[in-house]
Amino acid sequence: MAQYYMSYKRFFQQLRAMRKQAGIKTAQIIAKTGWSRQRISQLERGEVDAQLSTLIALANAVGAELILVPKDLAPLTQSFIASGGTLSPHASKTGVEFLLAQSRS
Repeated sequence: MAQYYMSYKRFFQQLRAMRKQAGIKTAQIIAKTGWSRQRISQLERGEVDAQLSTLIALANAVGAELILVPKDLAPLTQSFIASGGTLSPHASKTGVEFLLAQSRS
């Protein structure tokens, strides 16, 4: 299985895209976090090395959740998310069971 990872910069680009797609303005992030516009801009461009608490706060501010996924399941998890979280219409398994079964096949 090909390796899958998200770069630090790509991670913040994704958060920024999620913020914009949700129609959340930078001013709203400032209000939720108390951070400066400059800090948010630096974070979204991946120019600063953020602490985990910062990552969690920024993700929460844009309505996202940080999760850890085993590397082997990352490509399947990404596909599952990209599909809108849908399984095959014939699948009777839960999402986790489906992903685990796929990773073993």
